Amino acid sequence: MKNLPFALLVVILVAGGYIYYDSARENHRGSVDKNFRDSVETVLVENPEILVKAMQTYQEKMRQNQLDQFKNAVNENHDNLKLADSPSFGNPNGDIVLVEFMDYLCGHCRQVAPIVEQLTKENPSLKVVVKLLPIFGPQSTVFAKAGQAAAQQGKFSAFHELLLSKVNPKMTREELIAVAKEAGLNLQAFEKVIDAETDPLLEENKQLAQKLGIRGTPFFIFLSQPYNPQKTEVMAGSGTKESFEEKIKQTK
Repeated sequence: MKNLPFALLVVILVAGGYIYYDSARENHRGSVDKNFRDSVETVLVENPEILVKAMQTYQEKMRQNQLDQFKNAVNENHDNLKLADSPSFGNPNGDIVLVEFMDYLCGHCRQVAPIVEQLTKENPSLKVVVKLLPIFGPQSTVFAKAGQAAAQQGKFSAFHELLLSKVNPKMTREELIAVAKEAGLNLQAFEKVIDAETDPLLEENKQLAQKLGIRGTPFFIFLSQPYNPQKTEVMAGSGTKESFEEKIKQTK
């Protein structure tokens, strides 16, 4: 019975259910019920892959349900995305918008960054909108403010790429300012932004993430332009280049 197909288990379960029902009419429920349990137990013991397959199917179903919930939340809060207010790069008039919620101290965000950059080069119709979401404490907030400061000076793309390549939890203020200088930013204006007590856009990003149910970074939203809710796609966590390409294809 080592190669017993899944369909045969279904037959056994159905047949067992019928026997169980029929036995009740003959007042033999106890013995037949035990036989049924023993039969199922034997099948599962000799074919543990059935349990593995069932668990995989369940996990995939739960994952898809979660993605559907994310997509519904995105469509319900589409007006709150405020894409025009956020830093961006790529084609400003692209018909596909990739929205990324990210933290500069997020390892997965840094790992996936080269893929996102490559996608913008290979897809001239792609616009990437960055929602800076500092979730790793005060240092993350400083880096997020730095990104906002670069965006205010119209040099987000250059600064973003440089910071991703150099950032680390022990980066000093002087090192951060050096990155800003290398990206060609006005340092006085830059320091004013990173020293501000709060940043309204960062607060809005946090509130938006809560509404969407986002609990970690990176998180990606794929939107068509003009906006079509039926084309909305999402991706939680990092992914392969192929997985991004598939999402972009589905969004077109």
